[in-house]
Amino acid sequence: MTPFSSLRARAKQLSFVLGIAAFGWAAVLFAVGHGIDVSIVGHLVFTTNEPRRPLIAGVLLLLIFRLLGGDLSGTIRRLFAAVERLGDGRFWPSNAVLVGVMALYVGAVGVVNGAKVAGGADSYGYLSQAELWLQGDLVVEQPFVGGMPWPNRAWSFSPLGYRPQEGAPDGTLVPGYSIGLPLLLAGAKRIGGHDAMFLVVPLLGMLLIVSTYGIGRAVASPFAGLAGAWLLATSPAIIFWVVATMTDIPVAAFITAGVWAMLGRSGWRAMGAGLLFGAAVVIRPNLVFLAAIAGLHYVIRGIERDRRRQAVRDAVLFASGVAPFVAAVAIVNAHLFGSPLVSGYGRLTDSLAAAHFLPNLELYLSWMVESQTVLSLIGLAAVFLPSRALWAGARERHVLVLIALMVASLWAFYCLYLVFEAWWYVRFLLASWPPIVLGIGTVAALAARTFEPWGRRVAVVVLLGAGVAQYHTFHTEEAFNLWEGERRYIRAASLVRSLTDQNSVVLAMQHSGSLRYYGGRMTMRYDNVPREWIDRAVEWLTARGCRVVFAGESWERDKFLETFAGTRAADALGQSPLAIYLDPGEFYVFDVSSPPGPDHIPRRLTGVDPSVWTDPPVPAPRLSILDDRR
Repeated sequence: MTPFSSLRARAKQLSFVLGIAAFGWAAVLFAVGHGIDVSIVGHLVFTTNEPRRPLIAGVLLLLIFRLLGGDLSGTIRRLFAAVERLGDGRFWPSNAVLVGVMALYVGAVGVVNGAKVAGGADSYGYLSQAELWLQGDLVVEQPFVGGMPWPNRAWSFSPLGYRPQEGAPDGTLVPGYSIGLPLLLAGAKRIGGHDAMFLVVPLLGMLLIVSTYGIGRAVASPFAGLAGAWLLATSPAIIFWVVATMTDIPVAAFITAGVWAMLGRSGWRAMGAGLLFGAAVVIRPNLVFLAAIAGLHYVIRGIERDRRRQAVRDAVLFASGVAPFVAAVAIVNAHLFGSPLVSGYGRLTDSLAAAHFLPNLELYLSWMVESQTVLSLIGLAAVFLPSRALWAGARERHVLVLIALMVASLWAFYCLYLVFEAWWYVRFLLASWPPIVLGIGTVAALAARTFEPWGRRVAVVVLLGAGVAQYHTFHTEEAFNLWEGERRYIRAASLVRSLTDQNSVVLAMQHSGSLRYYGGRMTMRYDNVPREWIDRAVEWLTARGCRVVFAGESWERDKFLETFAGTRAADALGQSPLAIYLDPGEFYVFDVSSPPGPDHIPRRLTGVDPSVWTDPPVPAPRLSILDDRR
């Protein structure tokens, strides 16, 4: 082949591929009905507004392909034939590549666009607890609190994510969140340094995608597994939470991987399933019932007389994998909260009510449809139809019943739980997403088999369209920008640190943890101080050598002024601030002990530094209470 003919062949291939891609993109824009700003991994944004231009580009590219001697009809027939083979079990290497690409994409989104910040209650609670594990003590001593005169003083010096320890001296704090994710974060930091903590959630996001495919391939078909992995990788909830250092992706990943391991028949798979479900329990202990349901799998196997010995062995191995994690939760709860059945959230029964069920069910179903498309209802229905026509690959039919029971019990539990009003609280149900998207895949696979030869082609187009549509629902590009809003916590903390000395007390709520973590300043929760005590508390601290400042968002300032209206502390927030930090958010610092005069010009800051991904914590704050100077 001459260099010219080789170049001609490559140009022909490229024009066909780009032409088909342009037609596909035009179809996506037509289906979505509006322009799309696509954030590729990182901060690169590709904008396209309407389908006409890619449609024209597609026609021109295919015309070039034809002019170069390409067989358009024959090539399209071969492309359809390749689509029809998509997901065929005989083509496992290609399936592995596709699933690997999906998993790598989810992991890359989490790594590149991850918030990597100990910001609000959750991320601060998990990351700061990880630091305590590395120090070897989960108890935080604040002995200076005991001498303070106002009621609720112990809670006033408890930042978000922490609570006073029952029966301990005032000021003794313990973390309120479960220990599982902080232990993973601590282990990652021990191995790879501070930055490694922010790889944990993305890596578990990758495990979630791979495990979803594994389950689909085992209980239905490779095609259903690919469909499920695709719909999961483009899910708004997955994309939104893989960038946050929170428990939702990890617990879903361990449960899904545990189910995948449970489907095997070796002792190693049984032990692995137990360890994976145990890891899920130690991350979110209130889901221990899912591990119990999984354990029924081995009990049911034991009913088969010819496999009873193997089933007993596997049951023991599974239980031995789960038990240490359950015991660890009980021991830590007893140590920190006085009872193995009480967590940092208090008694679970206090948060459950039958009156919550119907409002939550309506909210969760509507959020699921809005974020995952209406196909999610079909997938949910398929989970509860253990038909051989749908779940053709399942060798043990009771596994399908157990998976359905897990989904039903998870939904029932969170429908009884507290009612929230924001769509992202579907995060509680992320562990049910893999069975639901696999249900969509099984229905698509059934339609493909029923309506051959075009069935699979139509199914692939519908699934691709559904993935693109749900990807843009709720403007999931917000997930790519979450890091910017979260980094304001670091900039705000450094601002407060530069304006105050070490013996300052910062009245804060939303930033009560991050100001300790990144600013090294002692925070006092103003929302836990009685109104009638706010001025006396400021006077008491000021008289003992502590400068009191307020630091919070604009909405916190408004809430403070409303709550403490008529007090000197509120009057101080009506004076000129020490500093204002804008974009993202609106953050103020006020001197409450000694407000500046009306001529004071506040320091102003804007923006965040995108070049720095992570910031390690500064030394923990220390407060010295001097003798009364009055």
